[in-house]
Amino acid sequence: MSDDREELHRALAGMRAEYASGLPAKLALIESLWREIGAGAPKHEDLLRVVHSIAGAAGTFGLAEVGDAALHLEEALTSSRDSALIGRAIARLIDASRN
Repeated sequence: MSDDREELHRALAGMRAEYASGLPAKLALIESLWREIGAGAPKHEDLLRVVHSIAGAAGTFGLAEVGDAALHLEEALTSSRDSALIGRAIARLIDASRN
């Protein structure tokens, strides 16, 4: 049983590492989509989709602070068009990913 548990922990650690390694690309995509929206491109749904995926998955991979920040950003995107508020929420998500 101990070997099975160790194998499970190794598998989970590998999945966490893989998720974390892909996070910078997702954050870059969020920043890019936000810039496009600022320039008038209709990318709001694309941005919301990326943020929602992070909000849903980050906690599963042991990144609770990232998940919380993504959820905060998702709420800002769905309830407000205040670009300053959304910009701060994006910055919070990026900061959380660095911790």
